Amino acid sequence: MHSRRVVLLAALAALPCTATAAVVRIESAEVGPHAEATARVVPLPHRWAGPGDAAPADRWYRMEVDLRASRELHAVVLHDVAMNAEVYWNDTRLGDGGRFDDPISQNFQRPLRFRIPAALVRPGANELLVRVATAPHFYGWLGPVDVGPDEALAAAFERERAWRTALPQARSVLGLVVALLAAAFFVASRDPLYGWFGASILCSTLGGLNLHVRDPPMSTQAWARLVQMAVAVSPLLFVPFAHRLAGVRRPRIERAVTAAAGAVVLLAVVVPPASFLPVFTALHLPALVVGLYGLSVLGAHLWRSSRAERVVFSATAGLLLAFAAHDIAVQFGERQGAPRYANPLGMPVLFVTFGGLVTLRFVRVFRRAERQNEELEERVREKHAELEAQFERLHLLEQERAIGQERERMMREMHDGLGGRLVEALSLAEDAEASRDEIAGSLRGSLDEMRLLVDSLDPLTDDLAVLLASIRERLEPGLRRRGIELRWEVEALRDLAHLGPSERLHVLRIVQEAFTNVLKHADASRVTLRASRAGDSVRIE
Repeated sequence: MHSRRVVLLAALAALPCTATAAVVRIESAEVGPHAEATARVVPLPHRWAGPGDAAPADRWYRMEVDLRASRELHAVVLHDVAMNAEVYWNDTRLGDGGRFDDPISQNFQRPLRFRIPAALVRPGANELLVRVATAPHFYGWLGPVDVGPDEALAAAFERERAWRTALPQARSVLGLVVALLAAAFFVASRDPLYGWFGASILCSTLGGLNLHVRDPPMSTQAWARLVQMAVAVSPLLFVPFAHRLAGVRRPRIERAVTAAAGAVVLLAVVVPPASFLPVFTALHLPALVVGLYGLSVLGAHLWRSSRAERVVFSATAGLLLAFAAHDIAVQFGERQGAPRYANPLGMPVLFVTFGGLVTLRFVRVFRRAERQNEELEERVREKHAELEAQFERLHLLEQERAIGQERERMMREMHDGLGGRLVEALSLAEDAEASRDEIAGSLRGSLDEMRLLVDSLDPLTDDLAVLLASIRERLEPGLRRRGIELRWEVEALRDLAHLGPSERLHVLRIVQEAFTNVLKHADASRVTLRASRAGDSVRIE
């Protein structure tokens, strides 16, 4: 076995490598299914598994690295690997990229760096062994490998990791924020435009998680189905948003894309694992066509807008088309090596452009609603002022009507009561046979009638007992002169709203007439007046 390894290492010395500033770029390696069976030399990047492999075996890549003796820390950088890797240096394990069982850690979009302790670096030939594993029915590959001083590799590694991992992470955060803003706009305005836009952005964001999430929260197969379904559905949901933003009504197309979105979700559930990636890779092309249709609708709409909007939209559409063509070429294998997607670059541009358009639309709608509210408030104020003026006019008319009715009542009472008594007094005065006492009695009756009329009009009291007391005040001295005792048993008679001036006058006349009859026809020594209340009724005896 030792002699075999010596032969292999001698053969690896002839494999192509490039070196820059003490960094060795390895572009070929021996590959095999086991660590001890690496006999075939392949160029890197090397793709060895695909959708048809139900149980892909791990691949072991053996490489020889010629380094000078050094005390500085070295490192190994794997730029492209699917899906996970484990690294050995001179038979010493350096580490791995995460889980190897399901769900396997997904490192196809992130570079891996493994530090080599200085004690493990030999002067001359060193053996690098890389184990690569993938999930059933998924691609497996290994890209070029860099070996060199850790300090020389660190800066480039961090830039690459930021470009390929941090940027997709930022894109996901931005997408989530935009989706939440769209949801808030939808709740505030109930405009379906924001609902469609938020749903499209949310699906696009969900599809981009695959570019930076290393350890999925579910099985590898389930995670891939969720992500690919979201990627295919996102442009379908973009179409209704484009229609509404452009003011276009095409219900048949919207029903078609909605049905297509439902079909994509169903396919993501029922397609067999061996066919899943080929089917959804093929779906990306028609999804791109649907997305281009949505962009064309918006382009036709924005072309009639300001020049700045046309320029921004044209630049955005051009970038999105270039990025989409690149990613489609990667999906169909037209670009060699590991896939480096341009999607993380395109989505922030899309978010900023259409997010700005949606926000601008919301601001315009909000301002229009504010203006409408101000106009409505002004109209309400005008109507309120008109109603107040009408109410004031009605109040004045009601007062005038009440005054007229009261004047008419007074004229009638004066004619029927006081007028009759004055006529009687005048008749007696003209009668030569009438005595002075008869004339004086008639005039006193007229005066009493006038006093009753005036008392009934008193607006300062609502207590009937007070009005009755005015009669007592006038009658009691006369009764006392005649030796008649007056007993007054009158309760408080307040809040009798149904007794108006006319009704109160009738009550006072009845009471006064009763006393007059007592004086004329009864030989009484005592007169008792009782007045009590039972609900809204008054009893006088």
